[in-house]
Amino acid sequence: MNKSKRIIEILRGESGASLAFIAVILVALLAVSALAIDLGMLYIGQQRAQNVCDESALSAVVLLTGQPNCATQTGLPATTAQQVATTNNQLSPKWQVYVPGTSTPGVQVTFPTGTVTSNSGQAISVTSGQAITVKGFVNVTYGFAQIMGLQSRTVSASATAIVEPMNSLTSSLFVPLVVSNTTVFGGNGQPALQFGQEATLKTTAWQDNFLGPGNFGMIDLPGDGPGGSTLRSRLAGDLPAVTVSGVPSTTVSTEPGNKTGPVYQGLSDRLAKETNPLFTNDSTAWANWLAAYNSTTGTFPSTWRLALVPIVQDPSAPVNGRSTVTIIGYAGFFIESAPKNQPVVGRFIQGTYVGGNIRWIFPTGNNITSPIGIQTSALVS
Repeated sequence: MNKSKRIIEILRGESGASLAFIAVILVALLAVSALAIDLGMLYIGQQRAQNVCDESALSAVVLLTGQPNCATQTGLPATTAQQVATTNNQLSPKWQVYVPGTSTPGVQVTFPTGTVTSNSGQAISVTSGQAITVKGFVNVTYGFAQIMGLQSRTVSASATAIVEPMNSLTSSLFVPLVVSNTTVFGGNGQPALQFGQEATLKTTAWQDNFLGPGNFGMIDLPGDGPGGSTLRSRLAGDLPAVTVSGVPSTTVSTEPGNKTGPVYQGLSDRLAKETNPLFTNDSTAWANWLAAYNSTTGTFPSTWRLALVPIVQDPSAPVNGRSTVTIIGYAGFFIESAPKNQPVVGRFIQGTYVGGNIRWIFPTGNNITSPIGIQTSALVS
């Protein structure tokens, strides 16, 4: 009996020790679980802030013109970034994003100059109007950590997006009419063109053209064959999209001869496709297009008058007949008029390539500073 009693007492003691040990383990597991939950809350808050910053920056960057006049707090890029942040805050008020250093919902928008650093560590040079940075934070309220006296913590995020030249572009908007880099960017005593300044393509006499004898300002686009039939179809917009590269440069053949008939017929066919009455009259189309700017979306309407014109390196010596020239870039061009036996008249414009389409923009009164008037956007950090 004494031995049995002793065994029972030992078992009771071990049972008490086990319960105490289990209690300690449970407390530890509870603490770890609490820590995991609160860390998860911090992660969600940080991702929430990052997503809003990314979306705001990407929505705003496509509205940058690359010119300083768009880099203001009242300009469309900044107001669009704030609008996107506000919309996201309404969709998820629990994870409110705030302007850094304030209690104001929204994001902080700045326009960096000099250099920005990408996630990969690359230093990218930018000027005013080429980059936008969006910052915000989320205030995360702790759950279990409040037991230890910790109430909340802020988690911050930042996103920087830039616009940069689009080195290669595939589009059906390309026309086989070219302009020289000297005409566009200045040189030999003549100033650079401004966006919206009237310019001419396709001269009526080869002596007035920059290429040389027998050439009137036309080329065969990559993949297009020579001849008036192809020229007419390309000008009319009846051929498939073509890829043109400015960097690296593209070497193409000139299309010699006046080709008055094919040029006039092709451009007449192109403009005849226009159904918007605002753009059917040569004398009023440009003014109407400018007036049709949508200040809410920052876009201009589409029209058959819009084209992409290759910019060709001005040859160091005149080229004779069918010869090769080098495309170094391209820009948007609004065709105002194309009368028979007369130069094609229009104005250079700018655009940003977004989601397979070109969003046309018009930085009034600024010189053309890049051989590639079509830009693209990228989130760099």
